[in-house]
Amino acid sequence: MSEVANRVLKNSGYLYFSMGLSMFVSLYSTRLILNALGSSDFGIFCIIGGAIGMLGFLNAAMSTTTQRFINYAEGEGKPEKQKSIFTVSISIHFLLSLLMVIIFEIAYFFFFDGILNIPSDRIPSAKWIYQLMLLSTVFRISKQPKITRNIQA
Repeated sequence: MSEVANRVLKNSGYLYFSMGLSMFVSLYSTRLILNALGSSDFGIFCIIGGAIGMLGFLNAAMSTTTQRFINYAEGEGKPEKQKSIFTVSISIHFLLSLLMVIIFEIAYFFFFDGILNIPSDRIPSAKWIYQLMLLSTVFRISKQPKITRNIQA
């Protein structure tokens, strides 16, 4: 086999091993978390973790899109267009994070006053977790997009 085929085979093996290890750790840690939290608190944990995961996908998609447009402008050889795209992307990230705060703060009242069925002794903890999730989401979305460049000598 050629060197390229060997490298592809070896990288595929590493990726499958990494994925298998990640699945094992995820399944085992879920069992430990369920035993430690109990079924009620585990449900709250899953709801909030799902929301964070969904918003993490949004941030990754926005950063990837920004990177694509910046790379295209770099290929055209237009540094001013790159700066413009970067400035606009930062503004969009900031405005989207502000919009998320407004939406999630409005949803806060609906969630805790009728939608979620949480035991009364766990409501203060759930509210704190919700607010901290919102804060982490705002920082995650409003942060500067990760920009990478391929600089050739």
